[in-house]
Amino acid sequence: MLLRGRLVRLRAIESSDFETWRSWINRPDVMEGMDRAVIATAAQHKRYVETAVADDRAVFLAVETLEAERLSGIVWLWDVDHRHRRAEVRIVIGDPEARGRGFGTDALEALATYAFGTLRLRKLYAYIHASNEASRRAFERAGFALEVTLEREAYRNGCETDVHRMRRFADERHD
Repeated sequence: MLLRGRLVRLRAIESSDFETWRSWINRPDVMEGMDRAVIATAAQHKRYVETAVADDRAVFLAVETLEAERLSGIVWLWDVDHRHRRAEVRIVIGDPEARGRGFGTDALEALATYAFGTLRLRKLYAYIHASNEASRRAFERAGFALEVTLEREAYRNGCETDVHRMRRFADERHD
């Protein structure tokens, strides 16, 4: 599978991506954004990726920038529900040099095009911690809107925090 946006290309996950992906999710700044609490060992991550990528309720794609043609992130649909035609969207732009340059937004747009077109889904949604403003802005630029704020939904750094649920419908225009 190969999807192309204006700034990125989305391709299938390859085994050569595993270690780079694992190195990202174990960095404190990425762990904070993803709300991860535990470091993933190589064996744990390999087992997770092999199981999750093979699950027919998930679509994992590597994000490569067109300018550098190197792995910059991972974007995926999780809990794809073909009956109700919806899925959760998750993304991590792990390469620090790729952050803040529109690659995440472009990856979300390319994934939405695939989800609404090829998979015929009608709704995408994402959960974003209220403190993660960069993620919220990227989703908003990709046509997602705030659906609800789940008050005191999470517990982080010793404090209760809110979580935003963002959504995008297939029939909403996004320019």
